[in-house]
Amino acid sequence: MARIRSDFSPARFCPARLQVPWPRPAQLFDLMFSNVRQPVLTAHAVKVTIATALLAAVAACSDGTSTGPIVPEGKVLLPTSSTSVQPIFQQMKDAMFAVPFAAQREIQINSGPNPTQFRENIASDGQGNLFYRSGDVSSLHHGDPDMMEILLNLRRRQSLLYRDPVISDVDLFTANYRVVDMGTNPVVAGVPCVRMHISRLAGDERDPHFELSVDPVTGMTMAWDEVNFQGTVLGSMEVIDFTAGAPDTTGLLPVTEQLTKDALKIWKPLGVQVDHPVLAPTLLPPGFQLVTASRSFYDDGVETAEFIRQEFSDGFETVVLMHKAPTLTTLEARSHPGSVQVETMSSWTFVTGEILTCEVILAGRVSEARLLSMLASSF
Repeated sequence: MARIRSDFSPARFCPARLQVPWPRPAQLFDLMFSNVRQPVLTAHAVKVTIATALLAAVAACSDGTSTGPIVPEGKVLLPTSSTSVQPIFQQMKDAMFAVPFAAQREIQINSGPNPTQFRENIASDGQGNLFYRSGDVSSLHHGDPDMMEILLNLRRRQSLLYRDPVISDVDLFTANYRVVDMGTNPVVAGVPCVRMHISRLAGDERDPHFELSVDPVTGMTMAWDEVNFQGTVLGSMEVIDFTAGAPDTTGLLPVTEQLTKDALKIWKPLGVQVDHPVLAPTLLPPGFQLVTASRSFYDDGVETAEFIRQEFSDGFETVVLMHKAPTLTTLEARSHPGSVQVETMSSWTFVTGEILTCEVILAGRVSEARLLSMLASSF
């Protein structure tokens, strides 16, 4: 679902109505996650003032009215009073890169009346190198299945590192998430697993949660479901064929970085390192912190772009903020109109547009209110 959020004056610096033409450059929009601009989005427009957006954000982030997420019965693995973190979480973080295997997986994304279903083949050499090839697109909300396969192959890195629920930092994960062993032991593709319920500690009853089937020996996630507060499955993955050991990567594509990046030091002011103002959000979703920053370069043969990319993580989910350098000085920009578009798919939120002459993309698996609040605190 897409919404036009106009009349957006970040941090109240720009009182003028925001009326920048839409759409923005599609190539930059494509860089974020594998889900972006796939043919599973529907759109409509709605107008809102920044005051309304900030009030909604405050309400969404308030702990006073939240009853907290619903937690199933079972053995609580997190939080724990133990000073030692259970090894399974470190295994889950490293498994895809450290365990040699080949697998075929079935993915389903429920957005709109018809689900999008497809298969993908992945492999790891156990030395940190991943390989990918999309399979059959058996069902599509709307659009061209052949184009969908092309997009999946092009965005293979985003699929594995952003779409799938992956522990990226064990310390952050253990500080921000509740994990319950649900007491069931499903067998997925011949692999005995434990079933885990994972939810945010700082979440509320309307936040979705994940249910993962994990191989307790290797930490490999063999299946996952993302479930909303009503019990509806938003998306799922299940391994349907699994072979342990050195894989045959014939016909598979290496999973490599698509962008050229110059890493920035996150403990130093970013603007000083790049010689132009850099957005610095002060109101982050609960539990998130800045983990990486870079000056990134994109060239697809048609458009060349340079932008600042910042990644914020709570150890399990990632929010990405990208923006180009402003084209005007701060004083001049205050009277320059701008707008953002909000698109949602399942629990994903994508905010894109131009504010104070900065082209901006902000995306993550967090609520619209929290992303708008984060964006407003960036200026």
